[in-house]
Amino acid sequence: MKDIEIIREFKEKVQDFFPRAGIYFYGSRVKKNHRDDSGYDVPVILNDVNSTTRKKIYDIAWETGFKYDASIAPVLSSKDYSYSARISPFWDNVKHHGLAL
Repeated sequence: MKDIEIIREFKEKVQDFFPRAGIYFYGSRVKKNHRDDSGYDVPVILNDVNSTTRKKIYDIAWETGFKYDASIAPVLSSKDYSYSARISPFWDNVKHHGLAL
């Protein structure tokens, strides 16, 4: 299965629980310079990040990753934080080099 298909499946499962989640595909797999054992970096922007949402997203990442023998690494951020942190190097890179899904 192609990388983008794995991440789209992850996105669909996340949006079953969090319909307004913003999901990006980012990192070496998007740039096509990954190693075989590279993980999938997936920034996820939610209205609110708390222990319940964090656990649900991580469970979905584990289940989807297990299905495809892939390591999906969500990076969670609240909508308020991600917009105020747009000047950070990480969010700047996501914005310019990530793939919004």
